[in-house]
Amino acid sequence: MVAVLCFDAALEDFKGVTRSIEVREDQTLVDLHEGIQQAFGWLNDHLYSFWLDGRFWGSPSTEYTAPVEADEGVATADVVIAKLGLTPGAKIAYVFDFGDSWRVALRLNERTDDAGGHYPRIVAAEGEAPPQYPDLDEDEDEEAWLAEWEAADRQAAEVVIAALPQARRAEMPKGAVAAAAGQLRAGLSANQYPYSWMGKAAGLEAESPSDDAELLLRVLAATISADEETGLEPEDEASIAALEHGDWAGAVIELCRRGPGASADPSVLVEAIEECAEIEGPPGDSGEAVVAETAFELVGFAWQAAGVLDDRRGLTSVGAWLLPRALTRAWGVDFDSSQPRAC
Repeated sequence: MVAVLCFDAALEDFKGVTRSIEVREDQTLVDLHEGIQQAFGWLNDHLYSFWLDGRFWGSPSTEYTAPVEADEGVATADVVIAKLGLTPGAKIAYVFDFGDSWRVALRLNERTDDAGGHYPRIVAAEGEAPPQYPDLDEDEDEEAWLAEWEAADRQAAEVVIAALPQARRAEMPKGAVAAAAGQLRAGLSANQYPYSWMGKAAGLEAESPSDDAELLLRVLAATISADEETGLEPEDEASIAALEHGDWAGAVIELCRRGPGASADPSVLVEAIEECAEIEGPPGDSGEAVVAETAFELVGFAWQAAGVLDDRRGLTSVGAWLLPRALTRAWGVDFDSSQPRAC
């Protein structure tokens, strides 16, 4: 007879918010994930992972993540639970939405016989789960949030401008810019990845600037903060959106300081954020580093397509001129004048 596993699920950072979830052992971790989504009232719109060592962002060898293709070298959550050899008392760490990082501590409470019915199912609940997304329906709340975000944009732009005075003095490499723009136009015309999402993000379906520098700046800024829907997979969009002002600023400041030829490998950019003197705050945890590397991997392909990085992910001369300007443009500030850009 198929056994039913009952997991106690405690929402980290919210004391007293717990659920008990039953799932059959012939179901998969994907089914358990769906039970957790139901238990806490979340929308299934982000990546997730389980760690069978019971530690959040624990050993990669114990991680089972959102179903992936087998050739990606990552264990898929689409694995039958019975194959995991879990016994009562086993602890599992679960993280949903690598940006907001909703964390659930799971403990296998007991094994019982299948009594029939639909699984997974919630058999006990304590405490009110917080909303997945803050309620911004009130006009005042939304206006306050937008004002706060715009202030953060301006402050971050000021940090980048102050950190890179040599980039402000540099003249535009017109020949390199023209070559990069030609490469970008050809790619956009072919409408293949990554040009397809770059063009959508920059809103080029409606119009495309004829000026080379303007085209490049508009597209690059949109890889940082999209103007329109990108068409990327939701989890890819979420990875990029999870990058904060300090992540972008630290990576670009250090990359431009090192100059043309400097590596923009995702792991190097994550290390650069920690090394950047202008970026304050505690070091990020390993989970945040994984998310940042995923985002920089996606953005790196786009930057290569725009001629900002070379085939080896090294910064180009045109990239050294364009990137800081594209970054502050994404935040609504003109790099050369330090003034807000007209919309």
